[in-house]
Amino acid sequence: MMIDMNSRGILYGIAADLPAMREQKSGHIINLSSIAGHNVYPDSTVYCAIMHAVKADGREIYRGVGEKNRPMI
Repeated sequence: MMIDMNSRGILYGIAADLPAMREQKSGHIINLSSIAGHNVYPDSTVYCAIMHAVKADGREIYRGVGEKNRPMI
């Protein structure tokens, strides 16, 4: 459940927004994560893994879409 909401939810949101951003030839995607994406804390392994996935997904989307088409933050 936590993985679906935090990781897949972000990907679904981005997938829904990208067509309009491509049509407009502009737009920004801002993913919010937490310090847990950088460090693992006791009793929070799953949450930390999800936050790392959010960070990694954002980087890959930037590489795949942002650098080629427009600046993305």
